[in-house]
Amino acid sequence: MKSGYADFKHLQLIGLLIPIIVAVIIETTFIKTYDLVEKFFLPIQEKIVLFSLLTFFILILQYFILRYLDKILNIKLTKQINSNLYYRISILSILILGIFFSLLICQMFFFNYYNTSIVILTIILIYGVASFFMLRLSLLFFSWYKSKPTLINFFYFVSMSLIVFNLIMTTTITTIKINERPNEIREFVGGSIDISVGRYIALDTIYKISSITSFVSLWITTLILLYRYKNNLLHTLAFILILSLPLIYFLISYSYEFIFGKLLGSFLMNDPITISIILTVLLSLSKPIGGLTFGFAFWRIAKTIGYEKTIKIHMIISGWGILLLFGTNQASNQVLVPYPPFGLATITILILASYMMLLGIYNSARLVSVNSTLRKTIRKHTLESNLLESIGQAEMENEIRKTVNRIIQDRDVIKMPIDTNLEFDTNELRKYIDSVITEVKHERKNR
Repeated sequence: MKSGYADFKHLQLIGLLIPIIVAVIIETTFIKTYDLVEKFFLPIQEKIVLFSLLTFFILILQYFILRYLDKILNIKLTKQINSNLYYRISILSILILGIFFSLLICQMFFFNYYNTSIVILTIILIYGVASFFMLRLSLLFFSWYKSKPTLINFFYFVSMSLIVFNLIMTTTITTIKINERPNEIREFVGGSIDISVGRYIALDTIYKISSITSFVSLWITTLILLYRYKNNLLHTLAFILILSLPLIYFLISYSYEFIFGKLLGSFLMNDPITISIILTVLLSLSKPIGGLTFGFAFWRIAKTIGYEKTIKIHMIISGWGILLLFGTNQASNQVLVPYPPFGLATITILILASYMMLLGIYNSARLVSVNSTLRKTIRKHTLESNLLESIGQAEMENEIRKTVNRIIQDRDVIKMPIDTNLEFDTNELRKYIDSVITEVKHERKNR
């Protein structure tokens, strides 16, 4: 079947995403070190110019990425998802955000302040759209679970629901705390603190719980998804260990005070600046590293099932969506109301991330069952062929070619639902057949 998938080139997508990630790292560095470095290491006008360049660079790149994804995915994905609707919402949101940021920048250039009301509206718009996309994804999994109650469907529903809850809690607590600040934020020489510390203990606790549960639930879901492919990825113990490391790191970042409290106290007394910088860096990396691990899991699966382009592409898009979601969910940094508001452009990427997750993760999970049928078909034809016998290289090549053709023309494959848009990559299919041959020979040898 022909579709937009034939035009997909992962390197093109990476070429658009890497510059955004670099811009995010630069912007995030400013907000994370806001109280740890000299305020005048850059003149204020240069900071505003840098903030403006980073902001519009991030927004413009998102626009082109959305255009690229729409070109690739502008097909009938499922009867339940209208990709054009979510694309239009995303583009419209980026344009509105461009207006908001233009107002902020003009205020800083001409009046030497910015209004917190614009920041609040920006956060509400970003998190509102992201929550809407993730809620839609959650409801799709719920409806799918009701019609097909499987473990993976249930955990996807729970994971997406908890992510929505975390996004809502982040919006709520951030806007409440920013609202307590003066309406006009000007350059401030001294240190910045969260002036609401201790006033919203219940909200802070719920927010922390939502962060932990959303991360852990997605970790469990990814583990279940990987388990289906464990024979083709890593040994069982190896991939569980690899997945466990970012989870342990993440949990430590929320409980380091209890674990290392006394040790940190003595270090802070001797060298507070260095220790603060190290802590800031380590704590800031826990979510992005978790997102990178989740993303890597999807990319690894994409490589394993590269013989079917549709599933592979959705797995790739899912991986990038998860990485961006966990790496840019940083609205809580705006509680410090930095001047200029570095970090604000970073959270706009949540719209792109949630869009990629809505289209990518849902279809990845939906196509897992299709891939399971494909794997059985490939294995059946491989076992029925002469590929397991000791034959010459020329005969082997000829037999593989015949096996590939039989798989593509298999009635069970042809009868698969039309909306899966199956599109085989014959080179990758040949590689997968080779791996099946090796696996079967190894099984027979160990008997």
